[in-house]
Amino acid sequence: MIKLKDLLNELDFGKFPFTDPDAVQLGMLEKMSLERLIDKYKYVTEPNTKDEQRLLRDLSKYFEDEENTVQVSGLKALLAVKSKFPGILDPAEDEDANYVYRGTSMSISEVMKYDWETFSNSYNGTTCECKSPVMMSAKGDRGFSSFSVFEDTAVDFAYEQYIDFPAYYRQQKLIPVVTSVYVSDPKALFNPKFSKIFNIHGNEGEVLLIDTKYKSPKTTLKFLDDLFDNLKDAGDLSREWIALAKHLKIEL
Repeated sequence: MIKLKDLLNELDFGKFPFTDPDAVQLGMLEKMSLERLIDKYKYVTEPNTKDEQRLLRDLSKYFEDEENTVQVSGLKALLAVKSKFPGILDPAEDEDANYVYRGTSMSISEVMKYDWETFSNSYNGTTCECKSPVMMSAKGDRGFSSFSVFEDTAVDFAYEQYIDFPAYYRQQKLIPVVTSVYVSDPKALFNPKFSKIFNIHGNEGEVLLIDTKYKSPKTTLKFLDDLFDNLKDAGDLSREWIALAKHLKIEL
C-alpha cells in the first residue's frame, strides 16, 4: 500500500495534511473553521508531523509578510496529492470562483505585443482588457506566486505597489495590471477557506500558483488615467509612453 509519505517525496505529512487544530496558536473562530473544514470533507484530526509543522509555520509567516518565503519543494509535493485532499489543497473547492487574480505590472514592451480593448467610465476610469491570453513570468525566484479569489484584493495590491513607487514605474516603464489563472489550474494550490485560517490579515482568498510562468486568460491594465497624469506632471511623457497611449487608443 502506498503511503502519503511516499507520495510526498519522503516528506511526512501523516495520513491527512494539516488536520491538527492545535498545531499552531489559532483564535477560537479560526480553530472552529478548521474543524468544520475537517468535518465537511470527512478527514481525520491528527497531530501534525514535524514536516507539516515546518511548512505550516513557513506558510503562516508568508501570509503575514510576503518578504518571507516557503520551501517550494514542499509545495510541489502537496500538488502531487491535491486531488486526494481537495478540502485543504484545491482552490476549485471555492464554488464561487472561476478565476484567481494577481496584482502585478507589465512593461511597455510586453503590453505592445498584445491587442487591447479600452473602456472608460466615472467609476473605474480608463482600463484596458487584453483580447487574448497573456504570457506572464513570476517576479523573483521563489518558484511560486500569490493570487487571490477576490479580484478587488488583486486590484488593491496592484494599486499599492504603483502608488508607493510611482517614480519607479515611470522610469522602468511599467503599467499596473491585474492578471489571472483559472481556479482549476493544476498548479494552483490551497483552498482559500483553508489559507484564510492562517492569515493574520483576514480573508484575502489566498491561493499559491506553483510555477514561474503562467498564461493569464483575463488581463486588465489599471490606473491608466493616474499613470498618464503623473507622467505629464513629471514631464516624463516620452515617445514610448506616447506610442503606448496610441496603441491603447487613449487620448492624451
